[in-house]
Amino acid sequence: MVNRSVNNFINKLAAKVFYEDEELKHPGGNIVDAVEQARKEWIHAQSYFETVTDPDLVDHAIFLTQAAQKRYIYLLKKAREEGVSLNLGQKG
Repeated sequence: MVNRSVNNFINKLAAKVFYEDEELKHPGGNIVDAVEQARKEWIHAQSYFETVTDPDLVDHAIFLTQAAQKRYIYLLKKAREEGVSLNLGQKG
């Protein structure tokens, strides 16, 4: 059984993946924040994949992980196009 926080995460991630609104691609218009949020979502999706045990959810977990990865890569490319320098994984 999937716990409530994982289920909420899945619903939010799915909404971001399927909804094409610019605000969801760049929350608050800040590409740096959007990239960081996408990175966190990708890490969370990977964690979900590693913990899912129900065979019916494995494909779902794979899909979420791949979707989160693609969104992260997309935002990284957009940041580069906008000339934004990112210090990924570093706390400042």
